[in-house]
Amino acid sequence: MDTSALDYLLRLAALAIAFVAFATIVVTLRRGLGGDLSALHMFLVRSYIEIQLVVAVLALLPSLLNLFALPGVLIWQISSAVVGTLAPVVLVTFIRRRARAERYPTPAREYVVWALSLVAAAGLWLNVAGVGLRPSGGPYAVALTWYLFSTGFVFLRGLGELLFSKGA
Repeated sequence: MDTSALDYLLRLAALAIAFVAFATIVVTLRRGLGGDLSALHMFLVRSYIEIQLVVAVLALLPSLLNLFALPGVLIWQISSAVVGTLAPVVLVTFIRRRARAERYPTPAREYVVWALSLVAAAGLWLNVAGVGLRPSGGPYAVALTWYLFSTGFVFLRGLGELLFSKGA
């Protein structure tokens, strides 16, 4: 088992939890400044926190599977299959929920993020099948890092509006 990949994923899980704490502080600050949160703001914050918690748990999945003394290749295949299945479902659910919460058209940059998220999921399925390379922690770590980064990017793009808008 590749311990460097497990170490990286544990650090990624810690980073995801730190971002959840940051988002919680931002919402608390917004409320402390007397601002209300629009339906879109609440949706984005809630989704961001949910996705980061999922990233943290999925970053721990290979370590959990390693406790069962499974071969390293099988651990990465199982982990990649779980995320490769879960990520598109979460993405489609997110898109539907956002459409219900949003008054304005979705920014074009988010369509790019969503497309790249699907590419990351496809890469995980290539890791499951062992296409191109032997199944390993690299593609798994890249995909989870992308999900952490992409949701963080969307959250940070809306941070100014979240803190300084009048609310709904």
